[in-house]
Amino acid sequence: MRGEKVVFADAYMTNRTLNLVHQIFNARTEKVKVIYNSWCQEPRKAYRLDDKKEFIHEVIKRLKSGKNCVAICGTKAFADKLHNQVKQQLPDLAILYYSQDTPGSVKEADLADVKHR
Repeated sequence: MRGEKVVFADAYMTNRTLNLVHQIFNARTEKVKVIYNSWCQEPRKAYRLDDKKEFIHEVIKRLKSGKNCVAICGTKAFADKLHNQVKQQLPDLAILYYSQDTPGSVKEADLADVKHR
């Protein structure tokens, strides 16, 4: 079976990606149409803190004030340290923590009811 249309979605579309798409479809004499979606669902705040102690302090401060927080860490060792300190200071807080050690079945179960838009 051959599909009639192919859709590529890329958060960071580069010339390399576009060149590949054109190579694939030009070989088939197909037309390629690129649509740039500049719509953003909602404005978001992001903070970059290069000092690890300040980062941990800021995450815990925000959690204590009742805010949701997503922390992206550069290494698993630092993520483990952050997770342990949050658990230590906020033992009753429900935390979802995923790393390379988290079994896929756990991630699937936790995210099964997430609705895709």
